Amino acid sequence: MRTLAEIVASGDVELYVAGALDPVERAAFEDALLRYPELEREVHAVAEAVEIAARARAKAPRPGHKERVMAAITTTEQAPDIVIDNHPAPVLALDVTGQRSDRRSRVWQYAAVASLLIGIVTTSVLSIMLGEAHDELEHARRELSIAKNEQRVLASRVVQYQDVFSSVSDTNTVRVALAGTANAPASLASLYWNRSTKDVVIDFGKMPRVDDGQDYQLWAIVNGKPVDLGVFNPDNSQERLAIMRDVESPSAFAVTVEPRGGRPEPTLEAMVAIGTL
Repeated sequence: MRTLAEIVASGDVELYVAGALDPVERAAFEDALLRYPELEREVHAVAEAVEIAARARAKAPRPGHKERVMAAITTTEQAPDIVIDNHPAPVLALDVTGQRSDRRSRVWQYAAVASLLIGIVTTSVLSIMLGEAHDELEHARRELSIAKNEQRVLASRVVQYQDVFSSVSDTNTVRVALAGTANAPASLASLYWNRSTKDVVIDFGKMPRVDDGQDYQLWAIVNGKPVDLGVFNPDNSQERLAIMRDVESPSAFAVTVEPRGGRPEPTLEAMVAIGTL
Protein backbone atom coordinates (compact mmCIF):
# COMPACT_ATOMS: atom_id res chain seq x y z
CA MET A 1 0.00 0.00 0.00
CA ARG A 2 1.50 3.30 -1.09
CA THR A 3 1.91 6.27 1.20
CA LEU A 4 0.43 9.69 0.48
CA ALA A 5 3.84 11.04 -0.53
CA GLU A 6 4.37 8.15 -2.97
CA ILE A 7 0.97 8.69 -4.58
CA VAL A 8 1.55 12.43 -5.05
CA ALA A 9 5.06 11.87 -6.41
CA SER A 10 3.84 9.23 -8.90
CA GLY A 11 1.79 11.72 -10.94
CA ASP A 12 -1.44 9.77 -10.41
CA VAL A 13 -3.19 12.92 -9.16
CA GLU A 14 -2.73 14.63 -12.52
CA LEU A 15 -3.71 11.46 -14.43
CA TYR A 16 -6.83 11.08 -12.26
CA VAL A 17 -7.89 14.66 -12.95
CA ALA A 18 -7.29 14.06 -16.67
CA GLY A 19 -9.27 10.80 -16.59
CA ALA A 20 -6.26 8.90 -17.92
CA LEU A 21 -6.12 6.14 -15.27
CA ASP A 22 -7.32 2.67 -16.28
CA PRO A 23 -10.22 1.18 -14.25
CA VAL A 24 -7.94 -0.72 -11.86
CA GLU A 25 -5.70 2.32 -11.23
CA ARG A 26 -8.73 4.58 -10.83
CA ALA A 27 -10.32 2.21 -8.27
CA ALA A 28 -7.05 2.09 -6.31
CA PHE A 29 -6.76 5.88 -6.43
CA GLU A 30 -10.33 6.37 -5.18
CA ASP A 31 -9.64 3.96 -2.32
CA ALA A 32 -6.64 6.16 -1.45
CA LEU A 33 -8.93 9.21 -1.48
CA LEU A 34 -10.92 7.58 1.32
CA ARG A 35 -7.75 6.89 3.33
CA TYR A 36 -6.06 10.27 2.86
CA PRO A 37 -8.18 13.44 3.16
CA GLU A 38 -5.08 15.39 2.11
CA LEU A 39 -5.16 13.61 -1.27
CA GLU A 40 -8.56 15.09 -2.04
CA ARG A 41 -7.11 18.56 -1.51
CA GLU A 42 -4.32 17.69 -3.97
CA VAL A 43 -6.94 16.64 -6.54
CA HIS A 44 -8.85 19.91 -6.10
CA ALA A 45 -5.63 21.91 -6.38
CA VAL A 46 -4.63 20.20 -9.65
CA ALA A 47 -8.14 20.55 -11.07
CA GLU A 48 -8.16 24.23 -10.20
CA ALA A 49 -4.73 24.70 -11.82
CA VAL A 50 -5.94 22.99 -15.00
CA GLU A 51 -9.04 25.20 -15.09
CA ILE A 52 -6.96 28.34 -14.62
CA ALA A 53 -4.58 27.24 -17.37
CA ALA A 54 -7.50 26.50 -19.70
CA ARG A 55 -9.02 29.92 -19.08
CA ALA A 56 -5.69 31.62 -19.64
CA ARG A 57 -5.33 29.91 -23.02
CA ALA A 58 -8.92 30.50 -24.14
CA LYS A 59 -9.38 32.80 -27.12
CA ALA A 60 -12.53 34.63 -28.19
CA PRO A 61 -13.91 33.41 -31.56
CA ARG A 62 -13.55 35.65 -34.57
CA PRO A 63 -16.49 37.94 -35.41
CA GLY A 64 -19.17 36.10 -37.41
CA HIS A 65 -17.73 32.65 -36.58
CA LYS A 66 -20.92 31.46 -34.87
CA GLU A 67 -23.12 32.60 -37.79
CA ARG A 68 -20.91 30.76 -40.31
CA VAL A 69 -21.01 27.54 -38.28
CA MET A 70 -24.81 27.67 -37.92
CA ALA A 71 -25.22 28.38 -41.64
CA ALA A 72 -23.02 25.38 -42.50
CA ILE A 73 -25.09 23.13 -40.25
CA THR A 74 -28.35 24.33 -41.86
CA THR A 75 -26.95 23.79 -45.36
CA THR A 76 -25.81 20.28 -44.47
CA GLU A 77 -29.21 19.33 -43.06
CA GLN A 78 -31.04 20.61 -46.18
CA ALA A 79 -28.64 19.18 -48.83
CA PRO A 80 -29.91 16.19 -50.87
CA ASP A 81 -27.98 12.95 -51.07
CA ILE A 82 -24.96 13.23 -53.37
CA VAL A 83 -25.06 10.73 -56.26
CA ILE A 84 -21.92 9.40 -57.85
CA ASP A 85 -22.24 6.89 -60.73
CA ASN A 86 -25.99 6.68 -60.04
CA HIS A 87 -25.31 5.35 -56.55
CA PRO A 88 -26.33 7.39 -53.49
CA ALA A 89 -23.52 8.50 -51.24
CA PRO A 90 -23.37 6.49 -48.02
CA VAL A 91 -25.22 8.14 -45.16
CA LEU A 92 -23.91 7.58 -41.63
CA ALA A 93 -26.28 5.42 -39.61
CA LEU A 94 -27.83 6.87 -36.45
CA ASP A 95 -28.40 4.92 -33.30
CA VAL A 96 -31.51 5.15 -31.11
CA THR A 97 -30.18 8.24 -29.32
CA GLY A 98 -29.59 10.09 -32.57
CA GLN A 99 -25.77 10.00 -32.25
CA ARG A 100 -23.51 9.08 -35.21
CA SER A 101 -22.18 5.56 -34.85
CA ASP A 102 -19.42 5.79 -37.39
CA ARG A 103 -16.37 4.13 -35.77
CA ARG A 104 -13.83 6.38 -37.44
CA SER A 105 -15.55 9.48 -36.05
CA ARG A 106 -15.32 8.08 -32.55
CA VAL A 107 -11.64 7.21 -33.03
CA TRP A 108 -10.88 10.81 -33.97
CA GLN A 109 -12.90 12.06 -31.00
CA TYR A 110 -10.98 9.80 -28.64
CA ALA A 111 -7.69 10.90 -30.19
CA ALA A 112 -8.59 14.57 -29.71
CA VAL A 113 -9.59 14.02 -26.07
CA ALA A 114 -6.43 12.00 -25.42
CA SER A 115 -4.31 14.75 -26.96
CA LEU A 116 -5.96 17.35 -24.73
CA LEU A 117 -5.48 15.23 -21.62
CA ILE A 118 -1.84 14.55 -22.45
CA GLY A 119 -1.29 18.28 -22.91
CA ILE A 120 -2.86 19.02 -19.54
CA VAL A 121 -0.80 16.33 -17.78
CA THR A 122 2.39 17.46 -19.54
CA THR A 123 1.77 21.06 -18.46
CA SER A 124 1.24 19.92 -14.87
CA VAL A 125 4.42 17.80 -14.89
CA LEU A 126 6.45 20.67 -16.35
CA SER A 127 5.03 22.98 -13.69
CA ILE A 128 6.12 20.54 -10.98
CA MET A 129 9.58 20.20 -12.53
CA LEU A 130 9.97 23.98 -12.72
CA GLY A 131 8.90 24.27 -9.10
CA GLU A 132 11.48 21.67 -8.04
CA ALA A 133 14.18 23.44 -10.05
CA HIS A 134 13.28 26.73 -8.35
CA ASP A 135 13.49 25.06 -4.93
CA GLU A 136 16.91 23.60 -5.78
CA LEU A 137 18.11 27.03 -6.93
CA GLU A 138 16.94 28.64 -3.69
CA HIS A 139 18.66 25.86 -1.70
CA ALA A 140 21.90 26.47 -3.59
CA ARG A 141 21.64 30.20 -2.90
CA ARG A 142 21.15 29.55 0.81
CA GLU A 143 24.13 27.18 0.87
CA LEU A 144 26.27 29.82 -0.87
CA SER A 145 25.16 32.46 1.63
CA ILE A 146 26.02 30.13 4.54
CA ALA A 147 29.44 29.41 3.01
CA LYS A 148 30.14 33.14 2.64
CA ASN A 149 29.14 33.75 6.26
CA GLU A 150 31.40 30.93 7.43
CA GLN A 151 34.24 32.42 5.40
CA ARG A 152 33.71 35.81 7.04
CA VAL A 153 33.62 34.17 10.50
CA LEU A 154 36.84 32.29 9.72
CA ALA A 155 38.54 35.48 8.56
CA SER A 156 37.37 37.22 11.74
CA ARG A 157 38.78 34.37 13.85
CA VAL A 158 42.13 34.63 12.08
CA VAL A 159 42.31 38.32 12.90
CA GLN A 160 41.24 37.59 16.47
CA TYR A 161 43.91 34.93 16.92
CA GLN A 162 46.53 37.28 15.52
CA ASP A 163 45.53 39.86 18.11
CA VAL A 164 45.57 37.23 20.87
CA PHE A 165 49.00 35.86 20.01
CA SER A 166 50.37 39.35 19.54
CA SER A 167 49.15 40.32 22.98
CA VAL A 168 50.30 37.10 24.67
CA SER A 169 53.76 37.20 23.12
CA ASP A 170 54.29 40.86 24.00
CA THR A 171 57.08 41.42 26.56
CA ASN A 172 54.65 43.64 28.51
CA THR A 173 52.26 40.73 29.02
CA VAL A 174 52.03 39.13 32.45
CA ARG A 175 50.73 35.58 32.92
CA VAL A 176 48.51 34.95 35.93
CA ALA A 177 47.68 31.40 37.00
CA LEU A 178 44.09 31.02 38.22
CA ALA A 179 43.96 28.09 40.63
CA GLY A 180 40.84 26.31 41.85
CA THR A 181 39.25 27.21 45.17
CA ALA A 182 37.75 24.89 47.79
CA ASN A 183 34.48 25.11 45.84
CA ALA A 184 36.10 23.69 42.69
CA PRO A 185 39.60 22.28 43.26
CA ALA A 186 39.77 20.94 39.68
CA SER A 187 39.38 24.40 38.15
CA LEU A 188 42.45 25.74 36.38
CA ALA A 189 42.93 28.62 33.93
CA SER A 190 45.63 30.95 32.66
CA LEU A 191 45.15 34.69 32.25
CA TYR A 192 47.32 37.12 30.27
CA TRP A 193 47.26 40.85 31.07
CA ASN A 194 49.22 43.39 29.03
CA ARG A 195 50.59 46.30 31.07
CA SER A 196 50.76 48.55 28.01
CA THR A 197 47.51 47.87 26.14
CA LYS A 198 45.57 46.68 29.24
CA ASP A 199 44.27 43.74 27.15
CA VAL A 200 43.05 40.62 28.96
CA VAL A 201 43.08 37.14 27.40
CA ILE A 202 42.01 34.00 29.28
CA ASP A 203 42.85 30.39 28.48
CA PHE A 204 39.97 28.41 30.02
CA GLY A 205 40.77 25.06 28.40
CA LYS A 206 40.91 23.23 31.75
CA MET A 207 37.82 24.72 33.36
CA PRO A 208 35.03 22.17 34.06
CA ARG A 209 31.74 22.57 32.21
CA VAL A 210 29.00 24.48 34.01
CA ASP A 211 25.34 23.52 34.30
CA ASP A 212 22.73 24.62 31.81
CA GLY A 213 21.71 28.25 32.37
CA GLN A 214 25.10 29.17 33.88
CA ASP A 215 28.28 30.96 32.72
CA TYR A 216 31.71 31.63 34.12
CA GLN A 217 32.29 35.32 34.86
CA LEU A 218 35.75 36.89 35.10
CA TRP A 219 36.48 39.64 37.60
CA ALA A 220 39.46 41.92 38.18
CA ILE A 221 40.16 43.29 41.64
CA VAL A 222 41.00 47.01 41.30
CA ASN A 223 41.57 49.05 44.47
CA GLY A 224 39.87 46.30 46.46
CA LYS A 225 36.69 46.31 44.31
CA PRO A 226 35.53 43.74 41.71
CA VAL A 227 35.36 44.88 38.08
CA ASP A 228 33.34 42.83 35.57
CA LEU A 229 35.47 41.64 32.63
CA GLY A 230 32.77 39.55 30.91
CA VAL A 231 31.53 35.96 30.76
CA PHE A 232 32.81 32.83 29.02
CA ASN A 233 31.53 29.28 28.69
CA PRO A 234 33.39 26.18 27.45
CA ASP A 235 30.08 24.81 26.08
CA ASN A 236 29.51 27.83 23.82
CA SER A 237 32.91 28.02 22.19
CA GLN A 238 35.05 25.76 20.02
CA GLU A 239 38.16 27.63 21.14
CA ARG A 240 39.90 27.60 24.51
CA LEU A 241 40.87 31.29 24.41
CA ALA A 242 38.70 34.35 24.91
CA ILE A 243 39.44 38.06 24.73
CA MET A 244 37.90 39.75 27.76
CA ARG A 245 37.39 43.44 28.62
CA ASP A 246 40.56 45.39 29.24
CA VAL A 247 41.34 46.66 32.71
CA GLU A 248 43.85 49.03 34.29
CA SER A 249 45.89 48.40 37.45
CA PRO A 250 44.39 45.09 38.62
CA SER A 251 45.82 43.40 41.69
CA ALA A 252 44.09 40.03 41.23
CA PHE A 253 41.65 38.11 39.06
CA ALA A 254 38.84 35.74 40.04
CA VAL A 255 36.26 33.52 38.32
CA THR A 256 32.75 32.88 39.64
CA VAL A 257 29.84 30.77 38.40
CA GLU A 258 26.86 33.01 37.65
CA PRO A 259 23.45 32.76 35.93
CA ARG A 260 23.62 32.88 32.12
CA GLY A 261 24.80 36.31 30.98
CA GLY A 262 26.46 37.21 34.30
CA ARG A 263 25.63 39.57 37.17
CA PRO A 264 26.71 43.12 38.07
CA GLU A 265 28.18 41.87 41.35
CA PRO A 266 30.09 38.62 41.95
CA THR A 267 28.64 35.73 43.95
CA LEU A 268 31.54 35.20 46.36
CA GLU A 269 30.35 31.78 47.56
CA ALA A 270 30.41 30.66 43.89
CA MET A 271 34.06 31.62 43.33
CA VAL A 272 35.86 28.73 41.58
CA ALA A 273 39.27 30.17 40.64
CA ILE A 274 41.54 33.04 41.76
CA GLY A 275 45.03 34.37 41.03
CA THR A 276 47.11 37.43 41.96
CA LEU A 277 49.70 39.51 40.10
